[in-house]
Formats: sequence, C-alpha cells, structure tokens
Amino acid sequence: MSHLSRPDLWERISRYDFPTVGGGLTFVDLLRRDTKFTRSLAEDAIDEYRRFAYLTQVADQPLVPSSRVDKVWHLHLTLTRDYWERFCGETLGRRLHHTPGQGAFYEHPDYAVTLALYRKEFGFSPPYDHWPTSARKAPDTIFLAFALLVGLIGLIAKEPMAIYSAAALGSVFVLTFWVELPFIRVFGVGAEHEIDGSSCSSCGGD
Repeated sequence: MSHLSRPDLWERISRYDFPTVGGGLTFVDLLRRDTKFTRSLAEDAIDEYRRFAYLTQVADQPLVPSSRVDKVWHLHLTLTRDYWERFCGETLGRRLHHTPGQGAFYEHPDYAVTLALYRKEFGFSPPYDHWPTSARKAPDTIFLAFALLVGLIGLIAKEPMAIYSAAALGSVFVLTFWVELPFIRVFGVGAEHEIDGSSCSSCGGD
C-alpha cells in the first residue's frame, strides 16, 4: 500500500504527457534512439523518472537518481520549453534543477535516502533493474552460474551436448556482459542493468 504525502501531485505527474517532437517522434522513441533500450524498458524507465520527480518534491533534501533514471532526466532537460514550462512550471509547480556529482551514484549517501523515501511513499521497493544498489550485476551472475552448472552436469554425466550448451551460454555471457556488442544491446540483452555513470542530484527551486 502506498502512503503518498501528496497524492494530488502524483496524480498530475502520472497524467503528464511527454511531448512529441518533429517527425512524430515520441519521448519513448527519443529515449530508445539515445539509449538502445527496448520499448518496454524505455517505458518503464520513464515511469521510474516520474516517481523520482515526485520524490524530489516531497523530500527535504536533494535526492540522487539511478543511472537509468538520470538518462531519462537528461533527455527531458534537452526539451527545454517542455521541461521548464510544462513539467516544472505547470506540473511540479516549481523548478527542478539537475546538479552533476562525483563518484558512482550508488555510493552517494543521498542515493540510499532516495531508495528509502521511494519505499515509504510508494509502499514497495524500487525495482532492482532500474535502481541497483551496487556495481554487482546480480542477474548476470545468475546467468553465468547457470552456464557453469550445465557444464558441470555435462562433465559428470559425460554428455557432450550439455558441455557444448554450457560453452555456448558462456560465450553469450562474455559477449553480452563483458564485450557488450552493439547488436546484442539493440535487442535489450546487454542493457538491462546500468551501474555506470556519475551521481547527479536534484535541487528544488522557486
């Protein structure tokens, strides 16, 4: 159950329509173009950006977004008229400034504050895919462990097919999560957990 401090504000933010730019490109299209996100991933990231924007308005201190949420914020900032006039002016009711920081976002003390406020306001934990808490890529580790398990079973059972399958899975792991080939990222395999990027913080205005 959520415990929104300002349900009226969240209603405005959740109903906010991002602009469509020249050529009929939607905000989702722009985000996908800049990040290579899948459509569903881009839509989810925008939803998390909405939640972050809400949190900045009910917090009594600057907050820090995740790398993925910050990508959405950066894109929105480039649409200057829409961001400052419609989003900040009409929807939030105040300016929301973007302040670059130093170091990894998940190491910034205000990032933990952001996650705690997220749980308090929305009544559930921030999704790990969008709000990682460390540099460890948990799903990636599980994938590698599965490949090793398949290989081990193959060795014990002396089953060549299992060994070949493990080798194939291991190759996919290396290509996706270490080399990060562009054609793989286009299909959303290597773009699931963003843990790079410096911290940025919010700063409210008048």
